Amino acid sequence: MKMVNINFFIRMAEELDISIRFVDKDKKIIYINRRAEKLTGYSMDDVKNKTSEDFLERHTDKAGRKLCDTNCHLDFSLKEKKDYDDRHYFKNK
Repeated sequence: MKMVNINFFIRMAEELDISIRFVDKDKKIIYINRRAEKLTGYSMDDVKNKTSEDFLERHTDKAGRKLCDTNCHLDFSLKEKKDYDDRHYFKNK
């Protein structure tokens, strides 16, 4: 299997005005872009090797259901191999 140069994707993510997180197969964060830092209030150092559940309090869908318990968008993306495209809400640091 050919190894992917993650630096290419990091450079691309930094140019986008949306929140981007890269995770490993265990949903541990390996990278967040500056927009994600700004939106969440957490720095890369705060979140590296943690899951979203470890630091995003009240991470909910629009109906107020806790996503980590009911409808984890990372589970969806990893299982379905598709982007999760919906609104979700969380408490800023």
